[in-house]
Amino acid sequence: MTLELKRSRTHIISVGAGEAVYIPCGWWHRVESMSSPNEQANKGCTAINVWFDYERWTDIPVHMTSFCLRDSSRKRYDMYTERATITALELKRQRAMRRID
Repeated sequence: MTLELKRSRTHIISVGAGEAVYIPCGWWHRVESMSSPNEQANKGCTAINVWFDYERWTDIPVHMTSFCLRDSSRKRYDMYTERATITALELKRQRAMRRID
């Protein structure tokens, strides 16, 4: 991808106090904090990330395919790990109960 093409896909926005911006899951982004022209000193900023689980209702854009595959794999791994942990703990509990009897 050429630098010119990258620049053509860039969106520059300004977010003020009390405002928020929604960046879809998996989108690359860069954030810069700047003081406004009428401020004498940059008083800093607070950034908060909030993650939403969502269902995809449309086809996955080509540029998001690798992210979506990683995300799907991670969710399946987490689900398997949780089930495996619950099963292992239950077996351990049952063995401990047999020893007590």
